Amino acid sequence: MHVQVVDKSQWPPVVSTLTVTAITADENYPAGVPLGKVHASDFDPYDILVYALVDTQSSTHFTIDSSNGTLKSLTPLAAGTYELGVTVSDGRWTARGDAYIRILTLASLIPDMKLDDSHNLISGSVENKGIKSQGTYKSRKDIGAFAVLITLKGHTPQSFLSKVFAFIHGVREAMDPSSPLKETPSIYDPVILSVQSAKDHFQSDSSSKSSRNKRSPQDDDDSQDDNSNSNLDLMQMTSPSSSIPSVDILLSVRKLTDNLFVSPVELLKKLRFALPQIESVLSAKVTRLTYDICKEDSCERGQ
Repeated sequence: MHVQVVDKSQWPPVVSTLTVTAITADENYPAGVPLGKVHASDFDPYDILVYALVDTQSSTHFTIDSSNGTLKSLTPLAAGTYELGVTVSDGRWTARGDAYIRILTLASLIPDMKLDDSHNLISGSVENKGIKSQGTYKSRKDIGAFAVLITLKGHTPQSFLSKVFAFIHGVREAMDPSSPLKETPSIYDPVILSVQSAKDHFQSDSSSKSSRNKRSPQDDDDSQDDNSNSNLDLMQMTSPSSSIPSVDILLSVRKLTDNLFVSPVELLKKLRFALPQIESVLSAKVTRLTYDICKEDSCERGQ
């Protein structure tokens, strides 16, 4: 039998504040998904730390792993900020820390925009002054005419949303590669219209049941025949794997200088040259980059 004798704990644990912002494409953030880990340290080398939540109104929605501090939701979380108290004990000393969980919905980040008939954004201050405008309210669906579709292999919608701010930063750099060298904010405002699990487009794009056409990067290089090869993927030679998830992202970009949306042709070309950087930031592979050339709800061969 081996018995190890250690000194009595001399130092209390030190708990770091945890701040998490989680974004969900649904109305509520799903239950059971890890939100983050509370970190604590102790100068006593043999102390075993035990984590627990302080009993509050918000704590009923969460659980924490007593051995490593991983925080999860017990119930679906509505949008808002949840303040939690966390205790960490080494058996003799107990220290307290705080955790702030902010839940955002994708819809709250992309409110419907008011556009005039030339697709210019109309300032809210104009309406508040009682000035009548000829513009009409247009939603994300209308802005979709300026959007490109990006399919990322290696992400679910939820995992992509955990890196959405890095993605937005990457898109801004794609639109203006010199922007990181400037002291002024970027003039480009990425607008994510939709995030959802990708369907097997290797099958759906070749299906004769679909009459809507998408324009791929290859089509822009071969503009002599707009109706040929219009459903090409960037990774045609790569066989799809059902075990690896993919996510479809519908993206448009607005210029803050004139409130005009960048055309899908220009946006696609900018993103195409920045694919290696975007893939590196997201740790994923872009398998499709395209846009819809149909102007109506349905069309035959893009006409």
